[in-house]
Order: sequence, then C-alpha cells, then structure tokens
Amino acid sequence: AGVKADLFDRRLRTNLSLFHVTYSNVQGATSPQTYIGAGQIPEGADPAVFPYLGVFVAEQGDYKARGFEFEGTALITDGLTAGGSLSYTKTTAKNVPPILIAAGQDLLGQRPKWTGSLWGQYESEPFAGDATFSLRVDGQWNSSYHIDLKANRGVAAYANITDSNPHWIVNGRAAIKNISLGPVKTELAVWARNLLDNKDATYALIFGGINAAANYQQARAFGVYLAIDF
Repeated sequence: AGVKADLFDRRLRTNLSLFHVTYSNVQGATSPQTYIGAGQIPEGADPAVFPYLGVFVAEQGDYKARGFEFEGTALITDGLTAGGSLSYTKTTAKNVPPILIAAGQDLLGQRPKWTGSLWGQYESEPFAGDATFSLRVDGQWNSSYHIDLKANRGVAAYANITDSNPHWIVNGRAAIKNISLGPVKTELAVWARNLLDNKDATYALIFGGINAAANYQQARAFGVYLAIDF
C-alpha cells in the first residue's frame, strides 16, 4: 500500500509505501559443522562429501518481513535537484528447524533494519556553445547488521568481521558535457567512489571457529571518464 504526492507546483515529489511479505520454505547458507556437531547429515547428502563442504544451502523455515519505504525528490532551483530515501524492514522467522536453533545460527543476519540515501545534482546552463557542467554527489547509508552465520561467535579475533557498523558510502562525479571539437562532441568527467574510504566487512564465512574468509567494501577509488560521440 502506498501514496504518491507532487507538491509545491510539482517541485517536490514524494513516494511512501508500506509492505508486509511472507516467504515460505526459505533456503539459506549453513555450515556443515552445524549438522556434523549434532551427529546428523541432511537427507540426500553424500556422507563421503558432506563433511568437507565449506557451506551448503539448507531450509531455514518461514519468514515475514514488514516495514516502509519513503523517497523524495526536490527541485530546489533551476539546475539544482536533491533527493533521498529512508526504509525500515523488520524480519521474523518461524518453523525454524530445531537443529539450527540449537546451533545458535543467525537466520536474520545480513539484513540492516534501516537503510537510506541522500543525493544532490547540479546541471548548469550552456556556457561555451552547447557545453554544460554537471556535479553529482550521492551517499548510501545503512544501520548496523550481523554478517556472521552464527548469532554469538564469542571469538575476539573475529570481532571485526561478525558485524557491519552503521556507515555511509559516498560517491561523486563532476563532468563537462557536449564539448564541441569540430564534428564530434565529447564528455570529460572525473569520479570518485567510497570517498570516506569505508573498510567494513560486507560478508563473512567462518569455518568451525578456526578459519575465516570475508568480503569488504570496495576501496576508495578515483578515475577519469572520456566519451566521444561522432
């Protein structure tokens, strides 16, 4: 359910939606050690291979998700536009296999409850023939969330890869467009990703408490973009 509204002579556009979703027979990543430690092997699994798997997909029960999403865009002045969004999701699980509950597996991890974004964009009038200048900055934010398969690992050495802290990922781009060079038009831009150089882990996989692997945010990067239209 939702509502859309254009306000102030269509200079402000807003969208609000509410949702409630039910997922049945959800499957997700599980460590084989969860079953081996309980003296079980999933039905259909090869006993000769299963103990050597790093991770496998198992049924985890039924999930319900509910929350809201809001986004807005505002024309502040000619050429200058800004916007943002905010969303909240609460997820619950039921009919979870008892073996996963006993093992303390985190079924609802890797799901930040809050996410948001802010962005601003400026586009100039032509200043040299058809050439225009544009500038855009945007940021994506999320609240903290658990990224480890186990709810409470309790191993100090892995503390920095079991949770993702609240953080912003900020990007920017500046460009001059429609530059006339004889019969061709060009665009020249510079860009930056992850300006704040966030280094948080985004996913972790810990094997039996003694080995671990993790993915991290892409490092801060800068670049130049050139396009030629002929």
